[in-house]
Amino acid sequence: MELEAVRHEQQINQERHATFEMDGIGAHDVAFRSAEYEAADGSSRVEALAGNFPVAKAHCTDKCGDVTIPFPFGIGAGCFLDDWYEVVCQQGRNGTVVPWLKKIRLEVSNISLPDERERTDGLINVSFPITYSSPNCIDMVEEGPIAPTSLVGSSFIFSQTLNMFTAIGCHVIALMSNTKSTIVGCKSKCRNGNSTSRFSDCSGVDCCQNTIPSNLQALDINFQNIDASSIYDSGCSYAFLGDRYWFIPNATDLYSLSTREYVPALLEWGIPNNTNIGIDLNPIYGVYNCTWLSSDAYGYNELLYLQCYCSSGFSGNPYLVDGCQDINECEDPRLNSCPWRCVNMPGHYSCPDGNRIAKLAMIDELLGVNGRKLLS
Repeated sequence: MELEAVRHEQQINQERHATFEMDGIGAHDVAFRSAEYEAADGSSRVEALAGNFPVAKAHCTDKCGDVTIPFPFGIGAGCFLDDWYEVVCQQGRNGTVVPWLKKIRLEVSNISLPDERERTDGLINVSFPITYSSPNCIDMVEEGPIAPTSLVGSSFIFSQTLNMFTAIGCHVIALMSNTKSTIVGCKSKCRNGNSTSRFSDCSGVDCCQNTIPSNLQALDINFQNIDASSIYDSGCSYAFLGDRYWFIPNATDLYSLSTREYVPALLEWGIPNNTNIGIDLNPIYGVYNCTWLSSDAYGYNELLYLQCYCSSGFSGNPYLVDGCQDINECEDPRLNSCPWRCVNMPGHYSCPDGNRIAKLAMIDELLGVNGRKLLS
């Protein structure tokens, strides 16, 4: 029985080896690579490698609280591209130290670099203010009515694909305007007089939603009563531009929203497209790309700015000098498809042809070295 078990195991190993194109140097590599796979914890090796590369300029702070601050953003003189990218580390609304975009006074919870592989644009997660229909509705807001936020003059836009315009209230039309004209709006009525329900599908009863235009940089929200002759008072209504995946119709508590001052929202960002900063920062051809097109999963849209990302096989910060560094795909089997031997090269890797050696290695494993000598 023991001999049969050994032969059975040998047969399984032979079948396993036969499924690969034999590129290698010996059987001990099989055991080594198998151990690598068994030690895998499921985490992304690409993410881990990217975390080893600098994200801020030399001698600049790259963290504020738990948030990483990548260049062109920065904390302190000489650490950011221009004043739009200046970050200050101050106490947030929850009492902890958090980053703020100084010029537009928005609290930041995350800044991400563009990633062509994941088809994501550069994003800034911010806390964006809610607009109320009347000052009487915002007694809970210590700082009073909040001035509209404008991104005009920057290389930031409100993300069209990741944000939604949402209004909550009774018998009201909420209109969002930019500096030129009214651009989007929605209408909300109430089932019960002038009192909203706790939950709504946001289809026009108690709550309504609409998409926003592309490349939006400024907005101002206003409210109108649906019918001036209505016996109902529109009461306190409120509206906001926010993360479409944070606000979930039929699940988000509208009552709790009425006591909030801010909601999560997302800005897309890049660098000014009237400069050669991309070329100036990355003189080595082939390790980075800069584009005027969005790379998000919803399609390729023309942007108001330039965004750069590391080419395939490189990781890091493309806005830093030599910021895109080679990923060694051979360090982890998740990053290469070599069944045996892997050789790292700048931006890619190769699997050297080792068919003959691999076949001999398989014979060694099945018959032993003496068995191979008998076959020679």
